[in-house]
Amino acid sequence: GGLPSGAAYRRWVESPAGATAGGAAVVILEPDALPSARDLPAEAREQRLHLLADAVGALRRNPEVAVYVDAGHPAWVGAEEVADLLKRAGVEAASGFALNVANYR
Repeated sequence: GGLPSGAAYRRWVESPAGATAGGAAVVILEPDALPSARDLPAEAREQRLHLLADAVGALRRNPEVAVYVDAGHPAWVGAEEVADLLKRAGVEAASGFALNVANYR
C-alpha cells in the first residue's frame, strides 16, 4: 500500500469507518490487495492480512455497512489458496468476498 506503516493504515481506515457511522454503505475492500499479498515477503504478507482483517472489523462496526474482501480474479489465485487468504484476512467477519473488481477475467 501507499501508507508508511500499519498504524497509519489503521488510522486511515477509521476515516471511512467513521464516515459510514449511522448510514448504510457497501465497501469492496482493497481491490487486488489480497491476491497481490502472495508476492510479499512472509512478514509483510502477514501484516497485510492482519490489516485487512482489522479494516473489516472497523468497517463492520456499523452493521449496515456491507464489506466484501476483494479476492482478485479466478485466473490469478487458485481456489484453495484464495480461500486460505480470505480466511486469514477476516472474511468470516465480512459480508462476503468479491471477484473481478479491478481486472476482468
